[in-house]
Amino acid sequence: MTVFEAVKQISCNDAAERLGLRGKRTSATQGRWRCPFHDDHHPSMACYDSTNRFYCFTCHASGDAANLFARVRGLSPVEAAKAALTEFGLEIPGGCDRPRRDEVIIRQDVVKRCAGLIREEYREGMALLLSAQAEGMTAAMEKAPDTEGWLWGHALQRACRVQEESARWQGMADEDVQQEITQALKAGNPPHWGEGLPAPGRVLFRAIMDDLERRSGTFPKLNLSEQKAVLNMLCAA
Repeated sequence: MTVFEAVKQISCNDAAERLGLRGKRTSATQGRWRCPFHDDHHPSMACYDSTNRFYCFTCHASGDAANLFARVRGLSPVEAAKAALTEFGLEIPGGCDRPRRDEVIIRQDVVKRCAGLIREEYREGMALLLSAQAEGMTAAMEKAPDTEGWLWGHALQRACRVQEESARWQGMADEDVQQEITQALKAGNPPHWGEGLPAPGRVLFRAIMDDLERRSGTFPKLNLSEQKAVLNMLCAA
């Protein structure tokens, strides 16, 4: 028995729970989870205990518990299978590596997923900062002596525009965020509504990557070349 045959003992639902994927079991033998193979905002990946496999109805990814561990943890196929067996207290048999091409494809997908996670973090951060600025301007102007005057009206109008920009960021899809980043880089990082907002670029995205690695248990481990590939993907103009 190889490690890949042994890992089929592990339920994909159990693996999804162990890896911290968002979702839940929908019955005794099935579950629906947010797919780690694409930017999934609603549980589109089904896991079946009867076959110990998963299938995503959006991106059509499929596989077993080893595939989930490989994607989420950023491991090679063999490392992922062994990690899954170890975490579930199962014996690790001898086995052989999968073809090198399989590992290359998995690592490329890991890089794409990391870029998507960084874009999502950037989008949420921009929306939060803009919303906070709008609230701060409104709160400050409530202290003005004349709420009917020109200054208060000007500040309120600006606060509304900043809040609209925050809502725009909050509603962006992943491809819209990348387009926003690309346009900003081409234009030399023009200012957005409000002041002190972080400009997109390698320095900012490196900081977001480090932060995600520090506080997220599901952010994959990347080597130096993969980190560079993520930054190149984000900053491609």
